[in-house]
Amino acid sequence: MSGKCFNPAKLEKLNNPERIAELPMSFLCDKAALSDPQVIIDLGAGTGLFSRALVDYFPHCTVYAYDVSKVMVDWMQANVVPHYPRVVPRLMADGQVDAADGFADFLLMVNLHHEIDNPLKTLQESYRLVKTGGSIAISDWRKEEMDKGPSVKIRVDAMEVKHQLQEVGFLDITVYDDFRYNYLVIGYK
Repeated sequence: MSGKCFNPAKLEKLNNPERIAELPMSFLCDKAALSDPQVIIDLGAGTGLFSRALVDYFPHCTVYAYDVSKVMVDWMQANVVPHYPRVVPRLMADGQVDAADGFADFLLMVNLHHEIDNPLKTLQESYRLVKTGGSIAISDWRKEEMDKGPSVKIRVDAMEVKHQLQEVGFLDITVYDDFRYNYLVIGYK
């Protein structure tokens, strides 16, 4: 993620509740056809903001919150787990997740795709992790100039994400442009 990775020194930005308002759980879960998932992976979880929202929304699920930053994983362990014991922080490296094939009902990535150096490798790993009948949702910054977010130069267009998901095997992929700053791409295995 060479130089594109989020700076952990700014981790409080990741806890801004406006981020949840901009990508409401009800919309996300409805469009991803989630009813009662047992295992969710939040890839690039940061401070676990979306992991927390998911365990609030689904009272019987466990969310495995993976991040490449030890600072983020340690922060979640200290600040999230005591209040959200069904959030399980995990460190990942080089796009690899230490979990079994077909482990998750749902995999979520929020504002991560633009940071990934090898998106096909990460999406192949995501495909491996999602069980048959499960889904993936990728939300990232629109590829246009705006008053917040990373440089437009490193952003990835939603249609490119859709094509990458198709390339690794996901089906029935839909792009939603209902949000001010982000798009949402959902696919199924």
